[in-house]
Amino acid sequence: MGTSGRTPGRGARWRVAEPVGLGETIRRVIDRRFAGNLAAAARASGIPQQTLDRIAKGKAKAVRRWTLHQLRGLWGEDLDDSAAQEIAGTLVDPSSEESANRYNEWSDNEVQRLRSGAKSREGERGSYAKLLERAKRLVPELTTRFLRTVADSDRRRSVIAVLRVLDGLLAHQGSGGVERDWDDLTDDELRDYLRAGLKREKILLARTALMERIQGARLAPGDRPRAR
Repeated sequence: MGTSGRTPGRGARWRVAEPVGLGETIRRVIDRRFAGNLAAAARASGIPQQTLDRIAKGKAKAVRRWTLHQLRGLWGEDLDDSAAQEIAGTLVDPSSEESANRYNEWSDNEVQRLRSGAKSREGERGSYAKLLERAKRLVPELTTRFLRTVADSDRRRSVIAVLRVLDGLLAHQGSGGVERDWDDLTDDELRDYLRAGLKREKILLARTALMERIQGARLAPGDRPRAR
């Protein structure tokens, strides 16, 4: 699946493999968070009420990338990986299901590997939580602006990116004290290291969004990014 290295505009459309399933998912959250009030849900999400009504009735065969992003906002703080995957599941057709399953398996394994590694290599001089606290203080975009840049990709992928950036700072104990501990680095050194790690992850994430990658040839006509 090729990529132009840039993200399509808000007008790019994703095919909906299961319009009825997407509608049922949206109706459930409208019933739960807005007591079934479609107008209130439309105001909260910023989606035109007519468009939201069409989606909720299972009549949307394609949705704009911007609209899908706004739909996720219906969950508010309640949006978690399971809800995000439920939405994504309605966009995946049989021809791209294998790719989606392989991606989900890879991302789950990667999060588990990095988190277990961080836990086993916290070191005697400070916990992983303290490292993260210091990192966020020095480079706030580590968990704010940066995470927003990859929100359209996948919540788990943003977690992987942050864990990867921090992973190299946890080798002190495992190396018998030879590798520098993160607590030994000056603020300037740690800031430079973190920013370099973020730059690396941004390069890897300079691609079309997750579902567009998975759907590949299933993109609506005229919406496929042109190769450079």
